[in-house]
Amino acid sequence: MHRTALLFTVLLFTAPGLQAQRATLVGVVRDSLTGNPIQGVTVWVPQQALATRSSSTGGFALQGVEAGQFEILFRQVGYRVGSITFELTVARSTTVDLGAVVMVPIATELSPLVVTGEEPNDRLRKVGFYHRRRFEAGTFFTQADIAKENATLTSDLFRRIPGFRVFTDGSVASTRGIPSISGGFSMCEVDYYIDGLHMMAPDVDVVIPTSISAMEIYRGAASIPPLFRRSSNPKCGVVVIWTRDGGAP
Repeated sequence: MHRTALLFTVLLFTAPGLQAQRATLVGVVRDSLTGNPIQGVTVWVPQQALATRSSSTGGFALQGVEAGQFEILFRQVGYRVGSITFELTVARSTTVDLGAVVMVPIATELSPLVVTGEEPNDRLRKVGFYHRRRFEAGTFFTQADIAKENATLTSDLFRRIPGFRVFTDGSVASTRGIPSISGGFSMCEVDYYIDGLHMMAPDVDVVIPTSISAMEIYRGAASIPPLFRRSSNPKCGVVVIWTRDGGAP
């Protein structure tokens, strides 16, 4: 895919001595041809592991952005990946309005799916997926496996996996959570990695099943490979998603 690249530089200063705070980036995502708002666009800052999605009006608010130069990615099925190179110096808590972000639609023709056997994917081989599937104690999905499940949402893939619970809003949690005082189940959030980048508890349905090349699921600390151990005791488990385009242009 081709990215639509823009460059923004925002310098916000206040009186000396004030402690730097984090900013909120807001804006509206629109279709370049129709001008209509685009719902469900993933707004993603990989360098800071921040992500959100646009609403039904195309609006988004990405909170907790730290000062510095970084790239903002805009991803949605049927559109070219958009990107903004952004330089932000924040001297106080503030909101920065990016205005309208335009995404260019692409024509996608889907070929009939014919499964004759698994053909090794060179990118998955390079990131170690096949090696981990052979030697690690996790649950692994290839593109062919996901097609067989006929899942509408990515969260549907977790419904048959012991150790995870899917809630009515589509969120997924580990059943390793600590029981609450009332005897119910307390949320135990898993760690997520998308194309090798750690994400701050995104909605797993941000990525649709047809865009996934492979997925790895590890249910507890003992089974998590060192590559995906963000903390010393990731007891809630880890979900690793590899997309078909890998975020590449």
